[in-house]
Amino acid sequence: MALRWGILGAGSYVAKIAVVPAMIEANNCTISAIQTGSNADYYHSALPEARIYTSPEELLNDQSVDAVYLPLPNHLHETWIKGAIDHDKDVLCEKPLATNSKKARELYEYASSHGRILSEAYMTSYHTRHRSAIERAMDYESGEIQHIVSVFSGVLQCAESNYRWSKSKGGGALLDVGVYALAPIVELLGPDPDGITVRFRPNRIAKPDDASEELITVTLAYENGATADIFCSFVSAEEQRLWVIKEKESIEINRACTPGFTDDSYFLADAHGERRSVVVGESDPYLEMVEAVSEAILERREPSWNSKKSLAVSSLIDRISDAADVR
Repeated sequence: MALRWGILGAGSYVAKIAVVPAMIEANNCTISAIQTGSNADYYHSALPEARIYTSPEELLNDQSVDAVYLPLPNHLHETWIKGAIDHDKDVLCEKPLATNSKKARELYEYASSHGRILSEAYMTSYHTRHRSAIERAMDYESGEIQHIVSVFSGVLQCAESNYRWSKSKGGGALLDVGVYALAPIVELLGPDPDGITVRFRPNRIAKPDDASEELITVTLAYENGATADIFCSFVSAEEQRLWVIKEKESIEINRACTPGFTDDSYFLADAHGERRSVVVGESDPYLEMVEAVSEAILERREPSWNSKKSLAVSSLIDRISDAADVR
């Protein structure tokens, strides 16, 4: 049996270049319907058997759609997650699921109370290299984790009207890309640091009272003595890096946040600084996510990136936001 997906907001960049191709390639799902306002001709050619709608309501009323993928702007997630659930659809929603953990928790509870599966589209957690590196970092033979550095930065190329520049629309570097930088730290050190120190800079594009942070630096301190430094930015040189420093070795991952098919290795350095590459094999994180989520929905269970993990990261983002007063 194949799960039948509908794409609500298929004009999204990530939908067009990554998720839709993954759904086409996946062996346990199909795309039944597309909703888009500006890419109808493209999808008529790419998916000739899919129905193309211009309005979200038309797609949600399509009885041939089992589940809906939502790559919409952050502030629209809540409305259309509930709309899809009200039409008896399961949902895969782009990260962040909601603009704060309270809303995210309410959405997961809403899905559960209606017998639907709701999942956040954090594809990195499904990537083969990521899983291998995290398992290596958890290996006690190389000692305890002492420090983590996690960076996701780049120059955001988008219009001044884009939601990412607006606090009220769920924008900002922390909320938009923070899950990539924070999720490995939560997995390795836990969701509850004792100390949080934050510095940030609002953007100059939006009005001052609605300007989201264009860059943010965070230091987390844990009860066991471990620390972590996080840097997220819309206005800095491209960098994606995860560096885990332990007693007897360090683990370094380049292009750690949005890995591609050919990102199949990471680096280990021993206590003497000797460095070697660990090759784990190529994999497409979007394909891995789509197949894993489709399988979970078909089996009526949560996927591996579940509500507990999602809410742990969302709650930490809230604590960081409160410490910086960026929301």
